[in-house]
Amino acid sequence: MTSITAALQGRAAGVEVINNSGQPGSSTPTIIIRGLSSLHQPAPLYIVDGVRVPGDNINIQDIATVDILKDASAAAIYGSAAAGGVILITTRRGAGASLR
Repeated sequence: MTSITAALQGRAAGVEVINNSGQPGSSTPTIIIRGLSSLHQPAPLYIVDGVRVPGDNINIQDIATVDILKDASAAAIYGSAAAGGVILITTRRGAGASLR
């Protein structure tokens, strides 16, 4: 696996991973968590160790756990930014880290 999108494909219920092209190494696949709701489908929100990050730019070897929020609980926590769902990623380094 080379990315979180490839790791999620076919493994999480209610999550669709759509490859934009059949070419190897082509653009990042599209993740649809809450279903197609409009022409302007929002991208999921990525939270890595409690910090919002743009896209799925994380080393797959560093991931300890992945949780997906896809209902009202995501909107209650993250507001309108979570309209496309939330992918919560905990890394191996962040699993035991404490806040100082």
